[in-house]
Amino acid sequence: MILGAPLTLSAQQPLAARIDAVKKAGFTSVQVNLAGPPTVELNESLKRCADEGLDVVAIGCYGNPLQPWVRSAQDVCAEDAFALLEFLPVREKPWPVVTWSGTLSGQLTTPHPGNTSPGALRELNFWARRASAAFSAKNARLLFKPHNAHALNTADGAYDFLAELDNPRIGVVIDVCNFLTPRNFHEREKHIVGAIDLLAPFAGLAALKDARIEHFKVGYTTPGQGQVGYAGLLRQLNRRCKLIPWIVECPESEQQMRHARAYVELQGQLAGL
Repeated sequence: MILGAPLTLSAQQPLAARIDAVKKAGFTSVQVNLAGPPTVELNESLKRCADEGLDVVAIGCYGNPLQPWVRSAQDVCAEDAFALLEFLPVREKPWPVVTWSGTLSGQLTTPHPGNTSPGALRELNFWARRASAAFSAKNARLLFKPHNAHALNTADGAYDFLAELDNPRIGVVIDVCNFLTPRNFHEREKHIVGAIDLLAPFAGLAALKDARIEHFKVGYTTPGQGQVGYAGLLRQLNRRCKLIPWIVECPESEQQMRHARAYVELQGQLAGL
């Protein structure tokens, strides 16, 4: 398992403190997430991670491609994905850049009836193709992160979209918990296996978090704090996505990062990894 942790660039928390927490929790790789428009400081932050022995396996730019100029609560918009290309250091392997799969709703986790309409999917396809040209010139790869409230709201839908694009510069983050809804949660193990099998050919990254259902709502948490069968999830990921990085999501502190990593490693042992 190539386990990594999220590392958000935020003025509210010094980068040195965040790097220190990640290292103390036992991680040696990170996904660096933007918390505002990219600047020259991005390049400096990436260099700082490398100097501290942390491999940057992806950059999170969580904007909304169906509302590309609208900034999220994290002060990021989809068009920032093009701007950040200017600050990426040259390297041999492609830079994976993660963004949401898009919604017409004003809230990223609120469904909209038009999200899967032909018009919305054409718009997402157009944005992806424009990104492909820009990313190819900078040796980067765009990874969509689907969600049940987005245009790519099911594994089948994400597969069809990516298969139609048929573009090596466009891929997906496998985040199986994002496909879970109150209606399918009771069959979560089947949905998890199916999603991994379908999307593995396009996967550039896997997101590890947990999910639980309360009051007919699905909530996300760190691995081990929800109701997902983790040994089975890891076994399937190892079978189909062994060579891509896995990012442990949802920790809010060094202690949570440490506990989540220990849990994932233990479940990996139980799964025979």
